[in-house]
Amino acid sequence: MRQLLAKCGLSRELLRAVAALAAAMAVIASSWLEAQAEPSETPPSVTVATAKHPTDPKPGNATQEDSKQADFKPVDSTRLLDRQLRLGNNLVEKLADKKPGQANVVASPASLAIVFSLLDLGANDQMRLAIARTLGFGDAKETAKRDLETLRSAGTSVVRRSSAGGPLALANLIVIDPASQPYQPTLDRLSAAGAAVSIEDIGKPETIAHINDWVKDQTRGLIPTVIEERPDKAGIVAVNALYFKDRWKAPFDPASTRDEQFHMPGGKSTPVRMMHADGHFTFRQDGKFVAVELPYASEDYRLVIVTSKDAPLGVHEFAGAASWLGGQGFSMLEGEVAMPRFSASSSEELLPILDALGLETARKAPGALKGLAAISQSISEVLQKTELRINEEGTEAAAATAVITTRSAAATPSEYVKMIVDKPFMFALRDRRAGLVLLQGYVAEPASVTD
Repeated sequence: MRQLLAKCGLSRELLRAVAALAAAMAVIASSWLEAQAEPSETPPSVTVATAKHPTDPKPGNATQEDSKQADFKPVDSTRLLDRQLRLGNNLVEKLADKKPGQANVVASPASLAIVFSLLDLGANDQMRLAIARTLGFGDAKETAKRDLETLRSAGTSVVRRSSAGGPLALANLIVIDPASQPYQPTLDRLSAAGAAVSIEDIGKPETIAHINDWVKDQTRGLIPTVIEERPDKAGIVAVNALYFKDRWKAPFDPASTRDEQFHMPGGKSTPVRMMHADGHFTFRQDGKFVAVELPYASEDYRLVIVTSKDAPLGVHEFAGAASWLGGQGFSMLEGEVAMPRFSASSSEELLPILDALGLETARKAPGALKGLAAISQSISEVLQKTELRINEEGTEAAAATAVITTRSAAATPSEYVKMIVDKPFMFALRDRRAGLVLLQGYVAEPASVTD
């Protein structure tokens, strides 16, 4: 051997260095292969209880890697807005189909989408694709993960903006029953994504009271409860709450508000308090519809209202103008706007609608949310409540969505536009920067706003 070494011209010292380098490379390669392993294939150890009643949705004990994953990427707000409007249209139309006659319908695409984007952190591939499809992102498997990451980034950005003040506040709460045996790394990722995480016995009345108190606090009292009955064998309750309040950029003059008739489908009418303003507004119209986009004092937010020019229309008859709710194709023109002071609220079970949109098969499959906890979880309820109040000063709105799992196995506009909203209309309140639709709905009969 010595002769061979000598022939090769290698010294013992050099060979020792080469051997050490090879050993080091082997260790690095082994570590890299372990890091690439699929986390769900080897479930992490079961967590222990953390804080009982979190009030501040901060990253907490998230690891450095979790924090990297939670750092929000630039959001394609145009694409996200398009998907949010698609989800909003689906919700509004299907909710309207459930109601007798023509009724008011309000939903929060943003609240629903954000809470599902958090559950995606524990979803398998089939469930991830179903969530993306249900939320309006389509069936492209290769983009589902990226789309849901974008949605989480939008939510995280709003949570961070909320902490700095402003008209919009958004927060997330994840309550997990210890019997579900949640995985600590997943809890860390949820926390890093902006959720307050709590481990509590969901079967206890005080836990449901805690969740409802949290919702009441986050919505400034507009939504006092989101869960009315204690769920049976609940494993996880994931909640999103949002609250919005801002003044119009140009408030309506209360002295111009007067009683007028609001005309409903079927020939009925009802008296409303109609607000009036004239000047320059951002309008869009064609032969059938007319719409206005009203700005708030904070530049990031807009309210679009679309109504018919002639006969009152039902919700499905607005399909031709549904895309207008995104604010595209509007022009600044001189005109006048008359619209009712009104309030609208809703309390809905959304799971049957989400199942019809593509969630059912995946959510019922074993292991749909296998990354959340050692005990299998199945989504059993999706509850949403909304509240909207519009008057001469501005808008106040709130939404709360709770997902509960159980343990189991354009035309050219005229120069002057007169828009009288005295018949049913569609509306969308949106965050222009994030691309989120906070509230979207159809108003068939405006309810009065109490001062």
